[in-house]
Amino acid sequence: MIEFTKLTDDNVFMLPKYMSCQRFKTSDYTTGSIYMWREYYGVEFAIIEDMLVVKTDTEHNGICYSYPVGCADDKKVLDILGEGKDALKLCNVPKDALVRLKSFYGEEKLKYEDQREWADYIYEVEQFCTFSGKKLHAKRNFLNRFKKNCNLYDFVPLTVANSSQALEFLENYYEEEKDVSSDDCAATAQEDAIRAQEAIKKLHLLPTFTGGMLICEDKVKGVTAGEIIGDMLYVHIEKATLTRPGVYQALSSEYAKFAKKRGAKFINRADDSGDEGLRKSKLSYNPIDILPKYYVEGELAK
Repeated sequence: MIEFTKLTDDNVFMLPKYMSCQRFKTSDYTTGSIYMWREYYGVEFAIIEDMLVVKTDTEHNGICYSYPVGCADDKKVLDILGEGKDALKLCNVPKDALVRLKSFYGEEKLKYEDQREWADYIYEVEQFCTFSGKKLHAKRNFLNRFKKNCNLYDFVPLTVANSSQALEFLENYYEEEKDVSSDDCAATAQEDAIRAQEAIKKLHLLPTFTGGMLICEDKVKGVTAGEIIGDMLYVHIEKATLTRPGVYQALSSEYAKFAKKRGAKFINRADDSGDEGLRKSKLSYNPIDILPKYYVEGELAK
């Protein structure tokens, strides 16, 4: 019997070891993403044969599991998970993991569905540094507009010491500019607001988090945070005042420059959750790849 443990502030420190081994490039396999959405999806985890498996309770598919991550034998762990089950449910399975599942068990034993709304958008860090090129000229114009209207601005790295300043910005942002309290607001947007503030408040529990604040005229105009794993920057939080044209372009550009200095070559800006407006926005930044994720049911027993 595999014992799963609820993810809490007291045990989240266990995750980075396993996430550092993942090569899938999707945002679901990061400490920050799992921690921030742990309450919404009832996240529990287990260490099986020195591999991490995350269990979630999803609205449409019920209880399902992540693909095992770590530096050990994923096939062995999958066999253990599937033992005694008619079918094992796996959520947010990256394409590379699906290929491995097919090679382990044969395609005839698997049912899988491409979940387009959860596909991650991937960009080159360099393109966000300057927004150069014809396809990004509109973004570059917004960035230049911000620079013109705010001559004195800076990107200040986010730390435990200055996190209260970032938290104050987020609290004001949700109170004055982005109201997510109405019944019409999507539940995921409400959860995102809660967890963004919590993550900033608990930076001391998330040592893999990086980020920064965009300061203009001595006031915080935007906050962003995420993680760098290998050559990928995963953006988990990006909030900026709606009263400054070009502020989002400036914030994302400065974060890209920050990440580039730390070895990042690519940016994962997560999924669009099926929101058409958000999808249009993400596509307008000219992604170099869109990473699919699959829901998989399989007969994985030995």
